[in-house]
Amino acid sequence: GSGKSTFLNHLGICLALHGMEPEAGWLDRLPGWASTVNGEELLPVTVTLREFARSLPADRRPAAAPNLLWNFMVARLTEQNLDFAVNPLNNALEKGQAILLLDGLDEIPTQADRAYIRDSMAAFLRRYPACRAIVTCRTLSYRDPAWQLAELPSFELAPFDEAKIHHFVAAWYAGLARMGEMGKTEADGMATRLREAVHRPDLWRLAPNPLLLTVMALVHTHEGRLPDTRALLYEETVESRARRE
Repeated sequence: GSGKSTFLNHLGICLALHGMEPEAGWLDRLPGWASTVNGEELLPVTVTLREFARSLPADRRPAAAPNLLWNFMVARLTEQNLDFAVNPLNNALEKGQAILLLDGLDEIPTQADRAYIRDSMAAFLRRYPACRAIVTCRTLSYRDPAWQLAELPSFELAPFDEAKIHHFVAAWYAGLARMGEMGKTEADGMATRLREAVHRPDLWRLAPNPLLLTVMALVHTHEGRLPDTRALLYEETVESRARRE
């Protein structure tokens, strides 16, 4: 719930749109990005690792190899009738003009598959040493050395600070108003009340987590208030979802 997949999706979309519309300012949505990569344009390549795991043959070879991940990417392009993109993709990888966005190492179900996928990614990165890559995984899982990729440094997504929490709340209700779910005046009032509510001590500890903040926003939208405790928040979330279904 910290926003790992959302972060990768946002990064990939901004880079892709920048490649198509370089003058549209998409990189402005990635503060500090241009200086980090020295202004280079990078082709984003997104891979959901649980889907890669499902594609592995039952009679897999004993040692992971770089062509496993490559074959998966080629198969996905072929499925979409995008065979013409295979050679340009390989060229971008060779020249270090691509960035792999590999999502969800911890979502691979078995330990054996997880180790095999990890070794396949490591082999791929050794084959394309100029290629950049980001792999997401839950922090608790990644503390186990058996999960780790020696080729990549580790970072943690920062939790929301107060400014980001307030921005999220404002954007949430502005979005509902834009979709016609409520009027602007009502949305502004609801946003003010939600900002006040999340500052209550028991809820404020949850607010820096994007998923839990979303839960609070959903409950507040449908119930018009937030409960006083974390336990009641979870209870009302389940009840509210059950009523909507």
